[in-house]
Amino acid sequence: MAVLVVLERLTPAQRVSLVLHDVFGFSFAELADMTGRSAGACRELASQARRKVRSGRRTQASRDDLARAVAAFKVAWETGDVSVLVGQLSTAAVATIDGGGRVSASLEPLNGAVDVARFLLTVHERQPDLILRESLVNAAPGVIAVDGAGTVLATISLALDDVGISRLWVVRNPEKLVTWNPSPDLALSRDDAPAG
Repeated sequence: MAVLVVLERLTPAQRVSLVLHDVFGFSFAELADMTGRSAGACRELASQARRKVRSGRRTQASRDDLARAVAAFKVAWETGDVSVLVGQLSTAAVATIDGGGRVSASLEPLNGAVDVARFLLTVHERQPDLILRESLVNAAPGVIAVDGAGTVLATISLALDDVGISRLWVVRNPEKLVTWNPSPDLALSRDDAPAG
């Protein structure tokens, strides 16, 4: 998740230059051949990307602050009242939803507290048996959305700013939820395995 957060701050050209050079070790001359840009332009793009990453670093909210925000967010979502939910969000809140092309999800990030709140309330309307639970998501306090049968439909990671919840990362892609929803076949095979 942290890598995705960092990469979404960059332009596509900055991402390519930074990742291929700093992560995979390609020289700027090799990048120039791959991208059709000059080696100097690739070097500058990677430099810009590093500056953006450094400038985007903020002091993390404490785990306790995040846990309190998660609890309040969950309660606000359950009220079904858009104004209550908007009150938990930063005015410039952004929600990114990953459906992996397998389930419905917004293809573009949702921007603004009102749009994010309306989206979340629409989810509850479409899935009336939805149960929200506080849980660790990516090793931090978050929310999971579960259907009436106990299947995890989404995990939600949150970030805070000085005003409220500023970012929501919603994972709906079933392939990324397999650790939350173990296959019954796997559970059965483990139970049937001989002891010892």
